[in-house]
Amino acid sequence: MVFFYLLCCQFFYQFKVIKKNMLLLIEKLNGLENLGIHLFDFPDGSVPWRCNLLVDNNRDQLLNSLLNEQLKISSWYPSVDLFFERRSQSLVETPISDEISSKILNVWVNESVDESYLSAVSGRIIDVCSRGLQALN
Repeated sequence: MVFFYLLCCQFFYQFKVIKKNMLLLIEKLNGLENLGIHLFDFPDGSVPWRCNLLVDNNRDQLLNSLLNEQLKISSWYPSVDLFFERRSQSLVETPISDEISSKILNVWVNESVDESYLSAVSGRIIDVCSRGLQALN
């Protein structure tokens, strides 16, 4: 029983950190639609481990630039049809998940990051996107 209580306390603490980090990152990255950056809304009650951004242009260049700086980001979001059968043999089309997969940039918000990290990563995203591709070189 004590183990279960401690596990619940740990989960509650992690959820609180994630929520705080998510809100901080949303605050820092809100309003960047003019730069082609859109925040991905999470349903109420969800507990994300990453903040999802949708990047209209040059997502892979931005991703590689940030990965080269050892930032905790990814672009993992496989199109849903890949879970059910081979794409080459499938007649299923999933244009929405395909589009999300090609635009998504995931920024960690779990307990492995802190406020200074979130400030740095958001600042770098804003800097690169506001200066365009020349900032990636």
